[in-house]
Amino acid sequence: MWRELIQSISDDFEFSRGASEQALSKAESTLGLTLPTELRELLTETNGVEQRSAYLLFLLPVERIEKDNLEMRNSSALNFYMPLNNILFFADAGNGDKFGFPVSRDGKIGKDIFAWNHEDDSRSWCAPSLKIFIQWWHEGKIQV
Repeated sequence: MWRELIQSISDDFEFSRGASEQALSKAESTLGLTLPTELRELLTETNGVEQRSAYLLFLLPVERIEKDNLEMRNSSALNFYMPLNNILFFADAGNGDKFGFPVSRDGKIGKDIFAWNHEDDSRSWCAPSLKIFIQWWHEGKIQV
């Protein structure tokens, strides 16, 4: 479903082999949360998506999602930012900014997508779902 959707948007994307259940479960355990259904389904079909024209690893593979989120949460270099454990980052804008799902205090993950600005630590809403985020990103409706 996800590959077909993304291919219907553009042929500018390159896909990877899907993530294993073991890799998905490891990331969930390490991060202490359950991946959103849409993201889990996407990662099962393709463990990351590259945008060829931009040379950008746009949708991160599960191993990178795990690594980046741990680093963002635990880096002393980011101590001057608001806490970053309330966002589950899964995509990169290519300029240092990242995209993620909101995580509530009780660990529930919302469906909306937010952009995080690495320069001023602002967080702004950009799409109501992963599917719309992918469409709007390709259409240039999401500016970072």
